[in-house]
Amino acid sequence: YFADYEGYRQVSKGVVFVNLPTANDRAAIFNVPVKHQVLGGIYPANTPLPRSVIIPFAVKVLNDLPAAFDQTTRASNFFGPRSFREFADKANLKLDHQFSSKVSAFARLGQRKSNILEEPGIPGPSGGDANGRTGILNQALASGVTYAATARDLVEVRFGVSRPRAGKSPLAVG
Repeated sequence: YFADYEGYRQVSKGVVFVNLPTANDRAAIFNVPVKHQVLGGIYPANTPLPRSVIIPFAVKVLNDLPAAFDQTTRASNFFGPRSFREFADKANLKLDHQFSSKVSAFARLGQRKSNILEEPGIPGPSGGDANGRTGILNQALASGVTYAATARDLVEVRFGVSRPRAGKSPLAVG
């Protein structure tokens, strides 16, 4: 027989720079003319779009986002802390047995479990520029029996099964 275990822990914190809409973006003021693809109207540059042509969901997302630190640029105009944590555990068990000179068997069991937490760089329900919580569980079994009936005849039976489970959930929901 043989058994092993591996544990992995990673915890890191850092600063992340992200791009957020400026005050003009939030007010739907763009420095180029905007054409409405469905209605066909053209709205002149540097004038606000009418709220009636903006999808309500887009307005909600814009209102949920924090204000940018620098309103003059869209590039890296917001920063904040981001932490990342991964805890992973892996275990294996290997069994071999010789029942007689003609019959032998083996079994292999393995499991890996990983829990990951990645916080977003943009806080709030409309931020979510990260994976949030990720959970992974993999389990596997492989087994077999070998029967040597004669010097020329061999019978083998093998069985294997695996069960993966994984999922993600955002931090700001639920």
